[in-house]
Amino acid sequence: MNKPEKNKWVQLCFVFRKKYVFVRYEDGMGNKVKTPGKEYRSVNLPLLASVRIDLRIDAYLTQMLDANPRQRMTQYGMKDIPLAIFLDLELEAPLKSLVTRLWSIYNFSYWTDLFQETLKERSYQFIHDRKIPKRPTFELPFRIALAGTDAKNIRSQIEKWNWLRNDPNTREYGLQIIDNSYFKDPEYQNVDILITDYTSDDFYFRDDAAKAPRLIIFLGAYFSEMAVWHQRYPNSSVLLAHEWPHHGEHYFLKEFLYSIIHDYPLHEAVEFAIKRTEEPHFSPILFTSVEANQALRIVDGLDNFKKTVDQYARTINPGNLEQFIQKLLPAAGAKLGTAFTGSSQIGQYFSQMKGFGGDFGRESSGLVPLSNEIQYFRISQQPQLDRYMSELKALINTPDLFDNLRQAQERVVNATMDHLTDTLRYIPINRYQPLFSGGRYRLNIGIGQLSPESLMTGKVDSIDPLLPDPDDKDGHELEVVLFSKDFILTSKPRKMIKLPLLGGSTTAQFLLEIPEELETAQLRFGIFRKNYLLQAFLLEAAVGTYNNNNWQQPATTVRMDIATSAKYTNLDEVGERDLYIGLNAGNDGTHSLFVKDDTVVREVHGLNEGVLKDAQQTFSELLKVAYFDGGYLRFPLDVAEPNREAFYDQVRKFAKTGHTYYERLFTANDKEFKDTLKKVRESSNLSFQIARHEVNYSFPWPLIYDYYLVPPAAGNPEYPVCMGVPIDPNLYPVFQCADGEGCPHNPNLFTYCIEGFWGFRHRIEQLLTTADKAKDTVQSVAGSGKNVLYANNFSDPHSESLLAQLRADLPLQEVTHACNLMELLWSEASRPSSLVVFGHLETGTIAGEPDEPRILTFLRDTWPPDGGNLPLNKWLYHRLLINKIMQDDSWGSAPLPLVFLISCYNATMTVNSLNSLIEDFYTAGASAIVGTECDITPDLGAVFIREVLQSLYRDGKDLGEAIQNFNQNCFRSYNPLAFVFTCFGNSNLKIN
Repeated sequence: MNKPEKNKWVQLCFVFRKKYVFVRYEDGMGNKVKTPGKEYRSVNLPLLASVRIDLRIDAYLTQMLDANPRQRMTQYGMKDIPLAIFLDLELEAPLKSLVTRLWSIYNFSYWTDLFQETLKERSYQFIHDRKIPKRPTFELPFRIALAGTDAKNIRSQIEKWNWLRNDPNTREYGLQIIDNSYFKDPEYQNVDILITDYTSDDFYFRDDAAKAPRLIIFLGAYFSEMAVWHQRYPNSSVLLAHEWPHHGEHYFLKEFLYSIIHDYPLHEAVEFAIKRTEEPHFSPILFTSVEANQALRIVDGLDNFKKTVDQYARTINPGNLEQFIQKLLPAAGAKLGTAFTGSSQIGQYFSQMKGFGGDFGRESSGLVPLSNEIQYFRISQQPQLDRYMSELKALINTPDLFDNLRQAQERVVNATMDHLTDTLRYIPINRYQPLFSGGRYRLNIGIGQLSPESLMTGKVDSIDPLLPDPDDKDGHELEVVLFSKDFILTSKPRKMIKLPLLGGSTTAQFLLEIPEELETAQLRFGIFRKNYLLQAFLLEAAVGTYNNNNWQQPATTVRMDIATSAKYTNLDEVGERDLYIGLNAGNDGTHSLFVKDDTVVREVHGLNEGVLKDAQQTFSELLKVAYFDGGYLRFPLDVAEPNREAFYDQVRKFAKTGHTYYERLFTANDKEFKDTLKKVRESSNLSFQIARHEVNYSFPWPLIYDYYLVPPAAGNPEYPVCMGVPIDPNLYPVFQCADGEGCPHNPNLFTYCIEGFWGFRHRIEQLLTTADKAKDTVQSVAGSGKNVLYANNFSDPHSESLLAQLRADLPLQEVTHACNLMELLWSEASRPSSLVVFGHLETGTIAGEPDEPRILTFLRDTWPPDGGNLPLNKWLYHRLLINKIMQDDSWGSAPLPLVFLISCYNATMTVNSLNSLIEDFYTAGASAIVGTECDITPDLGAVFIREVLQSLYRDGKDLGEAIQNFNQNCFRSYNPLAFVFTCFGNSNLKIN
């Protein structure tokens, strides 16, 4: 992540076939051309057949030549960064050797002839591509071994460099010169660069990748020789320098080594050294691979050193020790305080090291201070840190103390951002200055303590110590997934981080660019465990120019957007999800759809608000028409024989509408996304998590129909409805189709299948925007010793029958006119395991009643005649709930009830009518909320409440399974009203 130019490469390969030669292509942006397509151009080259070049290669090569970064600032001014072009050919070994010799005559001229118009006046460097085994990341010091007749002279030249001669720390921790005799010891394995003029020596490392130098520089070899025997050193990059000393000096070698010390990749170091010296008669030739070309970067040495320090910082950073000790049991606090004795300055050191870097364009600001910092850490800091680590490990391996510490810690997500400078170094942004158009940034995300450079705002203020894990316990792997929205993401959108049971996580890093002509830019990122969203965050940044002055308020901020959990202490209990979908609003009035599963992360752009409103209105109308016909209930539940034809008609309407929206949202244009949709289509009982980043942007997800569907032509008969079982195809000969075009039960018959709906086949939960989820993710609610609180405001046979059954089956507490519902809910002693609100939602304006949607919590006719007007607190409505939350905070302890808001008899009911109440209960801490999507009658509401509560309390099923079973029972009973009820919150929730 500290090498922004590392993907600026291209691989070109001649592939010889019997009748023609073509060029194979690959680049650092992921573009590949493996075979020539239908559109290609041909070029005739001497001694070769006509060469075919796919026209895509010209476009890709141009794109890579123009790709950022294009320049870097050096001590000599701005310098173009050459595109690394790796060249190879696909032939049998003997013939390959012959053709490779031939290349020396043309000196890459074949390739310039092929792409002369594209390469004209561009910065690039040709490299001989070779396969080199991957090596561990480079660590300081540079170890340079010298061999050959001029070794002593070269050593004396290097030792004259003032910055090296005058600083012993740099000689030990920055750059070491190794004697030839020592280097030839077979036990010595840590050589980075071998410089020699021996072209025929059999060095001990020839066949040992672990012992081979990263780079061998041959000072006297010619290409014609190297083409035959350079394969004797298959594990190293090889540079043929063709340089003999001039007045005792190796000028090219000096400039090349200085370029390596200045953090250039090999090809750029070669190009820069040539420009700084008189070019020899035979140009230096580099043999390396894409990875090995970057394998001698001093920035890797810096990163590895900082990672070592960061490992300590993530495990023994004391934080605000005194405040944390107050949260522990007295004995545990005393032991922890003793273990951290004398640690007051450690946190400051860790903070300083986060920002430590270097300008590697000069030794005095790069390698020398880095070497001194490494020496200070190794001699002064590391022994002390190891002592703390040992004492804390012994302490934490005590099980009781470990459990106490784990529950008391409050790690939070921390986000910082770095800006890429013109020297290609990332430095922290000033969050009080706007970002700028065209700027390139790196977003860093981890879990632990907030850092001084943190962009976080709102309720994220952990200052707990970071402690090591016990020896026998492992943490968790989490995913950080970024949805770029307004930014341009130039790295992968999904990164894994390791979160220990105690202490801080590793860091996920994302590379970003800001497009032109933006005034503000947003992105979202989420923390996931197995597709289960734990927390989501919104980054918002003002976009300006370099000339903007500091703002009074931060110009770049990150705030929590959705939280299923505010802590990370019970991840073992968090369930898995198969698919995550997030619906989000953009700055330009359009919307994005975020889709994630185990393999795919996609952001679908360009959904306009009209699509969402149309879906909401269409769904409401479909349900209303299905439910009522001229004011009469179409599908009563107490009839002896259901109206099957009316049911089939509604299923067809649902399927057509659901498939239309499926095609609008999930048009797949790449194989990975198609494979994800195929897995969803071919599976049952998957768990979906839907995040509504804007509470009003609801969408009828249960209605989505993803089975193959080509509706019949206008005027033709409709297809039969499949009830999940095979149909005799002889009954419908005109509807027979090709294998696979039907549903799974009838693959050779066009049908509308009840199992094609997501709401029938899968379990769906929805999450709402709120940053106030105060505790761990709630997996279960304790039902033992806790009542089911029941509020009902009308009387009819269905509600009376329901009440009688609830009284018989459950520990029921009924809300009466004498009750204060808010007090019952906010008292830990009386808070129920479930709250059921079953009644009429009033939305009209009536004198003496709350002037907003409201539900009376008891039967109106039970209010005493002499009681006067109904007090406002006898109603359930948004303002009452939100004031209670502001006054007494969210529910801080168990139980966190499951809430049912089942509204009946409201002709103005829409999918958004209950949003305020649902969001309020979610903020209050409810483990989950179930609401209605349209106007319903008491018979359906009563059946739903009875069946779901029985599934939860009697059968021990989780909430998602209970709702799915209800939906399936409805359809199988020829009732189309299955998708009326929506679950907000954890669908894995159980009542214990």
